[in-house]
Amino acid sequence: MSDRKTVSAKEKTTLKGKILFTCALLSLPIFKLYAIDYVVSPELISQKRLFTAINIGIETRLSKMTSGMIHNADLYEIGYEKSVSDDASGIKIGYEHFGSYGLDTIRVNLIYHAADGKSELRIAPEIGLSLFTYLSLSYGYGFHIGKDKIDKIDASRFAFRINIYF
Repeated sequence: MSDRKTVSAKEKTTLKGKILFTCALLSLPIFKLYAIDYVVSPELISQKRLFTAINIGIETRLSKMTSGMIHNADLYEIGYEKSVSDDASGIKIGYEHFGSYGLDTIRVNLIYHAADGKSELRIAPEIGLSLFTYLSLSYGYGFHIGKDKIDKIDASRFAFRINIYF
């Protein structure tokens, strides 16, 4: 007599299902953090007045680089901007996303401005072009949050920035 156990059709189907399910899980694209870079970004901003800014941040990439070009990078940063001509200044926190090949950029900043004894809070979404994440030129609009407003700082903003990676 044989000690072999016969497997029913139902058990075979269940086993096949478990194997297929396991293979499907193993083949799912699992996001892997491919790189973290530290970034310092000097910036020129025009919004009725010329501002200079310095930002520091961390850039993350979730996809591989192809031929040295970056795909889908995200930059989280804090910064300080100061008017060249008067006492207007601001601190900001921001998020920037570089799209395919680092040629387009979307940014949003939360900015606290102070000038002439007044202060205001703005949220400023921006959209622009980038040169492989190293240079970017963007346009944005600062929406006031709250009742205070500084008239000498325009809501429209054009920004040019250089990202230096460490």
